[in-house]
Amino acid sequence: MRLLGQSRLTIRILFWVICAAALMVSLVTALTIWQERERLYRAAQEDSDRNVSRNIAAISIALWNFDKISLDATLQALTQSGAIAKAEVDDDRQQLFSKAERAGQPTNLDAEWEVPIRAPDGSRQIGTLKISESYVDLRDFLARNLATQFVSELIKIAGLAALLFIVVYTVVARHLQTLAREVSSLKPGSNPTPIKLHRKKVWHDELDTLTDAINRFRSKQAEAESALWTTRSELARITEMTRATQMAASIAHEVNQPLTAIVANSHAAVLFLNSAPPDIDNASEALKDVVRDGERAGEVIEGLRAMFRKDGRKRTLMDVNGLIQETLALVEVDLRARRVSVVTKLHDGVPSIVGDRVQLQQVFMNLIANAIEAMEPVDERTRVLRITSGIEDGSSILVTVEDTGSGIDAKNAGRVFETFFTTKRSGTGMGLAICKSIVEAHHGRLWASSGPVCGSIFHVVLPAHELDGTLKANRPLSA
Repeated sequence: MRLLGQSRLTIRILFWVICAAALMVSLVTALTIWQERERLYRAAQEDSDRNVSRNIAAISIALWNFDKISLDATLQALTQSGAIAKAEVDDDRQQLFSKAERAGQPTNLDAEWEVPIRAPDGSRQIGTLKISESYVDLRDFLARNLATQFVSELIKIAGLAALLFIVVYTVVARHLQTLAREVSSLKPGSNPTPIKLHRKKVWHDELDTLTDAINRFRSKQAEAESALWTTRSELARITEMTRATQMAASIAHEVNQPLTAIVANSHAAVLFLNSAPPDIDNASEALKDVVRDGERAGEVIEGLRAMFRKDGRKRTLMDVNGLIQETLALVEVDLRARRVSVVTKLHDGVPSIVGDRVQLQQVFMNLIANAIEAMEPVDERTRVLRITSGIEDGSSILVTVEDTGSGIDAKNAGRVFETFFTTKRSGTGMGLAICKSIVEAHHGRLWASSGPVCGSIFHVVLPAHELDGTLKANRPLSA
């Protein structure tokens, strides 16, 4: 029974074999019984004909001599065996002369026929012999024979099914179970081991060919996943480094001229003040130039911030829940590869917001990527990424991204959003800083807190969009 519960394929094969065998046996048995019935009926009729032929002379003499006692005895002998259940003799005037019937005969008779009774000298017909036959005994015999034969065939079918099950399970089903178990246990990012069938030797048949194909596929898939992960990681690292390098180079290039002018004007002001007598007017002009150059440097830096925030992009109306689902779809491969379960609780009544779709998607992408990386060294508990959305204070939308990682170190809690601050070996410290800049550019807030048990929670608050197309004021929210 345990083998039957483990091998569904074998059960299906066994079921259809039993059904086909039962159908064939039923047809053959029915045909055999029908043929046997016809044969027995003919034999019974022939036996009745012989009995009548043997006793017709005695019946004729008894009727000719009006010997009712002898005639009753002869008729009674006819009904004691075979299929004849009742015998009657009518005289030449169709009057009943003698009658005999078998005790306990059925009310319904199966056949009736007549035989003319001629005088002993054969000169004329002196009466009629009426014969009634019943085949009840034959039918009972056939029923018993059918039951015996049917039970015998069922025993044969059961034996054949058991033998077939053992053969199918031993030769095919148990190896298919091994293949199914190994293939279903394959997980993204795992290192698959080659599948081996429990056989004494390699037969190079279809099962061996299928096993080799699955092993090659698993090996190629593992290599492809490893290469994809390596490429994505390297691409992400290069992208972050390139972005940081571009920003640093831009700041150095654009701010260099105002800083040079500030230094030069400061030296000039010092020289004017140190001269005898001090040249107050020129020193004042030099200091005014310093102020102008400082303001110019601030404008340059603000322009660079706007460029990296892509403030020039057109802002559109969008659904936050849809944006979260779209972002999760983009990182689905990473989530599977890192064995991270995703739990979302997105409020259906969350209103729309106005913003740059690409920038806000980058924010959620960065927060999700950080959560995935934070849970990578965790093995003692399940890796779960929880994302929720809801309405905050009736005027804003709150989105939380929670992980079950190691959490944020208390000494670094106030620095996680600082530019170039990072605890990663290959990090640039720009990701969370850029996220915070984007959220603030959308009149929102971004902060982090520790999870209730473990991990960390990042909170994103964005103003909801009113029906008239204006943005609601961002109310103070407690972190």
